[in-house]
Amino acid sequence: MKLKALLLISLLAGANIFSFAQIIHVPGDHSTVQDGIDAATVGDTVLVADGTYLENIRFMGKAITVASHFIMDGDTNHINNTILDGSQPSNPDEASVVSFLNGEDTTSIIHGFTITGGTGMYESIYDARIGGGIVCNNASAKILYNKITGNEVTSPKDAFGGGVFCFMITGDNWTVLEHNTISGNQSNAGTASAVGGGVNITSNARINNNIITNNHCSSIAGDADGGGVYHMSDTYTKLILLKNNLISYNTLSSTNFARGGGVAIYLSDCQVLQNTISNNTNISNNANGVGLFLRETPSATIIGNLIKENNAVTTYKFWGTGCLVVMANGPTIFEDNEFIDNEGPKNVVSGPGGLSFMDGFNSPILINRNVFWGNQGRIGGGFYARSCYNLSLTNNYFTENAAVEGGAIGMYIPASTEEMRPVLINNTVRNNEADNRGGGAHLNCESNIPIFFNTIFYNNSAPTGSEISMAGNLQPIIISYSCIDPANISGIWTGSNNINEDPQFTLLSGLGHLSPTSPCINQGVSSLVIGSNTYFAPNEDIDWEPRPDPVSDTFDMGADEYYASPPVAHDPIDIGPDYFVAIWNEALWSQGYLLDVAYDNG
Repeated sequence: MKLKALLLISLLAGANIFSFAQIIHVPGDHSTVQDGIDAATVGDTVLVADGTYLENIRFMGKAITVASHFIMDGDTNHINNTILDGSQPSNPDEASVVSFLNGEDTTSIIHGFTITGGTGMYESIYDARIGGGIVCNNASAKILYNKITGNEVTSPKDAFGGGVFCFMITGDNWTVLEHNTISGNQSNAGTASAVGGGVNITSNARINNNIITNNHCSSIAGDADGGGVYHMSDTYTKLILLKNNLISYNTLSSTNFARGGGVAIYLSDCQVLQNTISNNTNISNNANGVGLFLRETPSATIIGNLIKENNAVTTYKFWGTGCLVVMANGPTIFEDNEFIDNEGPKNVVSGPGGLSFMDGFNSPILINRNVFWGNQGRIGGGFYARSCYNLSLTNNYFTENAAVEGGAIGMYIPASTEEMRPVLINNTVRNNEADNRGGGAHLNCESNIPIFFNTIFYNNSAPTGSEISMAGNLQPIIISYSCIDPANISGIWTGSNNINEDPQFTLLSGLGHLSPTSPCINQGVSSLVIGSNTYFAPNEDIDWEPRPDPVSDTFDMGADEYYASPPVAHDPIDIGPDYFVAIWNEALWSQGYLLDVAYDNG
């Protein structure tokens, strides 16, 4: 029997009309999922009992929900035990497990299944194989709480979206993927591109709270992009929100270019927030952006991600084992990220390590409050930038990074007529090493000479310029109000108000915190005037604490602004009409007592 539920009461054409949504049971009402879909109308739910269904289903343009019993009781066993197996298609060119092909949008929902065995559909316009597990062609969908695994697209030419493929070039439709596990899917191409081993989307996309792991892209003679996730906007008008996902152990294999073993984003505005992107691998002659790859993004906000242990396997060259940003087309912000133990070989033609920028030119780029720890590359083990003039590095902590040149930081700026210049303010660069030169930083700048101030360089090592080395500089770089040993600077430079002392970090300092007796306390400056330009220090430190601290009201050097352990205020012991008596406990190294009085409850 079909169970009917009252869904809504609507007013239409001046009359009250009762609109009913149905729950259609499979196999109770219909023996197959497709028969249930065919019987459904707008707003219906096709509710599928546990079991294995050897089907390749189509939504037929219907705004309906197809769900396992997980939607009823939240028992994840239903996800594992309600299986859509597309391994026996009636037509091998229509072998996606779930298809949205008739202009569907997010009112069409697939919820709570294991989706497996799909080999995708043939797309004649692109001469490609697309969408092994789920395909949305000129359509979109809402894809929730599914296990999408063991699907693949294999083609002698292009192969797009081993697990999920969604394509909608026009319109503002969204594709939503939330709370899915997308694993063990493949895109395999011959002479062309293998894209999106796990997910390939060309539409506005919200990809949140998924596990995307162990997916693979392989191209014999072409490129491989987006082992876990691939997103593209042909018209620079699409947005991807990628939040709180685990994207790990995805791989790319190609004899040509491999870009974004974890994530590749092209031409799209993007927000990449609070993801873990780890242990992804690019195997290629050109292994680029192993964890995260961005190209020509109109805007990019990359905040709160852990990008670690991604690996470039190459005998020729790579760029950015943790992340590579190419030709940023607008404001680009990296804040509060951790780049840890991302590695590429040193004995190659070129290869920046943790985070790398290429050809950002005048686009504003802010690198703020990030940690670069244990990354390795050929040049710029922690961070590298080429032809980026409007670049600011503030409040970053670099330690134990390694390279042949520029253990922590590498920078190349060829001759240019641009007036802007990179600034590096309130960073801490310690315990990094280079095999050749520039243990802390190596700069090759023919123009737009960088400016350093309020920065600590300490205990970095290299045969030449253990703190900073320079090559190709036609003008001196500026180093002021910084802690650095001038004997360990190789090349021409100028500056003032530097100190050469042990910064005295705290014993268990993970982020370069200063001890109470550090000579770097109160030795910084709020701004620096160079020619007609004024450069400002950040108004907070790596811990989000305000700069300067309210007691001294003077800036410190390094990523950390020193704060003494605050004294604790106790309840007042006497309150009168125009006075009160307050006491504080004693706090070691406190520099003063700050009293903030409120005259009323506001």
